[in-house]
Amino acid sequence: MNSARIAQIEEQTLQIFKRVNPTLREYTREEKICRSLRKREQIILSNLGFQPEFFRGKTVLDAGCGTGDVSFLLADWGAQVKGFDLNEVSVEHAERMGKRLGLEDKCEFKVGNVFAPPFEGTFDFVQCLGVLPHVGDPKSAFSKIAEQVNPGGFLYVSAINRYGFLLRAFKRAVVNILGYGDPYKKARWAKILWKRHIQRAAKFGLRTEEQIAYDNFVAPHITTTVGDWLRWLRDNNLEYVSSYPSFFSLRMPSHKSGGIELLKIQQDMPISNTHKAVLIALAQLRWAFALRVGGMASISFVSKKRSR
Repeated sequence: MNSARIAQIEEQTLQIFKRVNPTLREYTREEKICRSLRKREQIILSNLGFQPEFFRGKTVLDAGCGTGDVSFLLADWGAQVKGFDLNEVSVEHAERMGKRLGLEDKCEFKVGNVFAPPFEGTFDFVQCLGVLPHVGDPKSAFSKIAEQVNPGGFLYVSAINRYGFLLRAFKRAVVNILGYGDPYKKARWAKILWKRHIQRAAKFGLRTEEQIAYDNFVAPHITTTVGDWLRWLRDNNLEYVSSYPSFFSLRMPSHKSGGIELLKIQQDMPISNTHKAVLIALAQLRWAFALRVGGMASISFVSKKRSR
């Protein structure tokens, strides 16, 4: 994708998220929204293989930190966190919340782009959540943030799976036609036609329905596949650790696991590349037809930087 197209996607995304993000909500640790948010993140991280004690004394980079909610959680667990985001409104809010929570000495935030991160050096744990689908060249962005992982450190990414996205892509096409390409009309139609989808996503994501409407149905979405991600890991000296849902299992996440599945695949496990390819293909077909949840579009995975 050429640089002009990448810049156009970046600007479209920024304008949309300036309109609906951040929520500018200010909370204390005791408030319900804070407890709910942190419980959700702890479930995800736990099932990906990370407990709160892991972060004690670790250095963390939050690439695309938004308003800093996850950064604050990791800082409370003992990490020293640096976060950046393209949206200066989000960064300003994160700085205010850091002071409100008494974490200004453990968190530092800057305005920055994943293609040119504002923090130098490497980190024990790098996370990039929900960012790659909104950049014009996710492969290059992934490589850039992978450079900032310490040898032996971890990279935690969430991205949009092309095959699990099929149902949402159909819904986006419908609102695009009805809205004549106008972002405000598209969001309005989405809230009318796909109300249940938006309500469910807002409840799980702890965001407003307005945010979900614009994020899911208006903002640019660049989709990629498990095959793409595994190639990116190989090209950046990373090894697969875990994912949600599992790349290699047909079993869907259940409510008992908080919606998460953990399956660690060792690089030397006795399974052929053909077997892996078949499992991945079948799993993605299963995700595509997960109609109750609108397709398994958002996938999270963790990799580890090999020591050279």
